[in-house]
Amino acid sequence: MSKITFLPVLSETIVKGKPIQWAEVRSEAQRAEHDHFAGVKCVGLKPILTAPTGNQKLTKGEGLPVYSLSLAPANLSGYEVCPWRTVDCTRGCIGHTAGNARFPGTVLGRIARTVELAENPYRFFRRLLKDLDKAKYDTNGSFAYRSNAFSDIPWLSILPSLNTFAERNYNYTKSTEMAFRSLRMRKHMWMFGLNQTVYEQAEHLTLSFTGDNLKDCLLYLKEGGNVAVIMAKRKSDPIPATLWGFPTVDGDANDRRYMDPQGSIAVLTPKGGLDRTRKWVVAPNERLEDRM
Repeated sequence: MSKITFLPVLSETIVKGKPIQWAEVRSEAQRAEHDHFAGVKCVGLKPILTAPTGNQKLTKGEGLPVYSLSLAPANLSGYEVCPWRTVDCTRGCIGHTAGNARFPGTVLGRIARTVELAENPYRFFRRLLKDLDKAKYDTNGSFAYRSNAFSDIPWLSILPSLNTFAERNYNYTKSTEMAFRSLRMRKHMWMFGLNQTVYEQAEHLTLSFTGDNLKDCLLYLKEGGNVAVIMAKRKSDPIPATLWGFPTVDGDANDRRYMDPQGSIAVLTPKGGLDRTRKWVVAPNERLEDRM
């Protein structure tokens, strides 16, 4: 079966998708939450999460099994789910250039889920809550949840209870505001002695380097946050011990970013034919002054 491409991946401009009506989505999510916990039946709810065995990237390395929510990235569905995306990340998004995105059926499934979120949010969240409940039951609560496999949605502002099912919740984001808010919230939880379960369930966000947010990334690292970069290297090449003066970890060996040491950089290998000359791709021997 031939590969199909929906996005203008070589575009030098960003074409935004239709905005999702988040106020309506939030209202319907809360209604779905009430009905879910009240035991109101909703028939024909098919699974919406990707199980740990369904995403090869998320199964690598030691750690909790990872359940993920895979929506269609950027404006692929017609709706915008990556509000902070850049031209470069749109061009190189693995959500439509690598892995299971090679298969049209997978792409169409992600599109259908995203359209349902925008147009039938009640049913979307009934499916999501049911799957999270099942994951909690199947693993006795010992699982990790990545709600933005290929999107960048602030789920906690829509339905905070989504983070109460898994032992660990984590994502990557290009939103500096969301990243710092999450980091400071976890710091405050630790400082004020909230119980370990609440602290661990707080969302861990890794800030993605875009080529334009270096100062934000450096400040985030200094405050103890984690950053992810794409490095121009082969997967078999070793990663440098440090980058920009901060320790590194192999981001390809394990996707569970909440396990990374504080103030470290996750180094990822380009995937899906990514153009390695783009400004968001760093060199293995890159010095900080090269970017300043």
